[in-house]
Amino acid sequence: MTINIQNIKIKQEYYKWLQEVKGKNPATIDKIESALTKYEEYSNYEEFAKFSKEKALSYKAWLKKSSYRDKPIQISTYCHYLKMLKNFYDWLLMQPGYKSKLSGNDIAYLNTADSESKVSQQGRLKKNPSLEYILRLTASIKGNSEVEMRDRALIAFTVLTGMRDSAIASLPVGCVDLEELEVYQDPKEGVKTKFSKQIFSKIFNFEPALLKYVTDWVEFLKEKGFKNDDPVFPRSKSLSKGNDLCFEKSDEVEPVFWTGSGRIRNIFKNRAKDAKMEYYNPHSFRKLTAHLALEKCVNGEEMAAVSQHFGHEHVATTIGSYVNFNSFKLSQVLKKIDKRKKNE
Repeated sequence: MTINIQNIKIKQEYYKWLQEVKGKNPATIDKIESALTKYEEYSNYEEFAKFSKEKALSYKAWLKKSSYRDKPIQISTYCHYLKMLKNFYDWLLMQPGYKSKLSGNDIAYLNTADSESKVSQQGRLKKNPSLEYILRLTASIKGNSEVEMRDRALIAFTVLTGMRDSAIASLPVGCVDLEELEVYQDPKEGVKTKFSKQIFSKIFNFEPALLKYVTDWVEFLKEKGFKNDDPVFPRSKSLSKGNDLCFEKSDEVEPVFWTGSGRIRNIFKNRAKDAKMEYYNPHSFRKLTAHLALEKCVNGEEMAAVSQHFGHEHVATTIGSYVNFNSFKLSQVLKKIDKRKKNE
């Protein structure tokens, strides 16, 4: 790979600006980095200052024919890559040493056609888990060990709260109120919420069996001696095999937080595999929670409360982001509306 030191330096400045000034999280910056790397791949890592409208048009044609994760690039990815690259060049246009070399008119050629933007904004109807699926999956985990109890409670907690996996992985015991069935996602207590928002959430009682898995687990941790600043979902205890460099996981847990949310996704995947069931990622459980909660709302005030539960400022965000029915659910809802209309 060709190395361009000047490009590396200016990219690092941009990433720092995004983090410190714009408040972007590492995951978002990683996506932006991928977009810039894609352009450098096209340009053979030449200096960013050599940009022109001809390069913009050529890159757009090249990008449409490229691949993403070994598959033809989708229009949504195409539009996102161009948007991220244009945002970078808009910033670069204001930087010393680049102002005289770049043209705002040339950068504007990175815009996408209206039709492409509209297609990219249309979310695909994805298949999400059902409450029946959750009940079957959790029932398949017998709870004969601490790890099994933890995994079963983790799956139940995810659907009863709709919390993001990063927040769940960093959630301390003291932020869970079993008496009121509430969760206070407080970044000051180390909870990793999106944009470091303080979020007040409810543990919904969609299904008594699921709620019992959660309450039994938290009470067990307290009996085990876990303190308020210990994790609700701790890692498995590591046991030495007689060699300081060799460890194996036990069936017990220890009061240590996971270093990230990757372990949660692995638990969901492995438990689904063990139960010979389809795998759904943790974020799809969040969408199910939104469906179940909004379905019980009878007025705008309750919908607004659900929206705040998810950390959203507007109800439209919750509905637009999470109420995206799969074909079966869509058909059910539409039939219900049609039937109600006929009975009026």
